[in-house]
Amino acid sequence: METDMPAYSLQQHAMSLDNEEQQALRYCAGYVPFKLKKLYLKLKGNEVAKQYTGIIDSWVDDSPSDKE
Repeated sequence: METDMPAYSLQQHAMSLDNEEQQALRYCAGYVPFKLKKLYLKLKGNEVAKQYTGIIDSWVDDSPSDKE
């Protein structure tokens, strides 16, 4: 059977992101949920949208920031 997924590998590859890549990743990780929540909040009375909004709200990270 053919699949789109590559064969599972036990090898782990070390990756590191530079500061610019980390900032881009953080931006995207915040922007996408923000825009989705904004979209779903516009759908008043829609129970599915209300559920999605609750899920997105649960993604909030309340841990202290590692900024210096």
